[in-house]
Amino acid sequence: LAVEWGQKIRKRGTGEAFAMFAGDPDVHSIDVEEIPIEETSELTGHVQELLDRNYESGFFLTAEEVDRELEECRRTLLTSPQIVIPARLADQSEQTAEPADEPPFR
Repeated sequence: LAVEWGQKIRKRGTGEAFAMFAGDPDVHSIDVEEIPIEETSELTGHVQELLDRNYESGFFLTAEEVDRELEECRRTLLTSPQIVIPARLADQSEQTAEPADEPPFR
């Protein structure tokens, strides 16, 4: 049943949707038209309020915060101390290494 629904959903074109209404157990096929929304200062203010609340929630980051965090990660990776394997350990690993003519995995 889930596969059939997935197929029906994928076959939908732009502007085609499914809808269920309160008190009606049937699924209806509906057409959706795009209605252009006029940009107003009130609308812009509401959008900005929504964005502000989203960023305050901690679930969203601004582009600047993402860039800053990425730069910190890069800096940490580039300034980390080098890992040095002492010669004594390197010699031991060479002695236990498999011959070169054998495949590395069995």
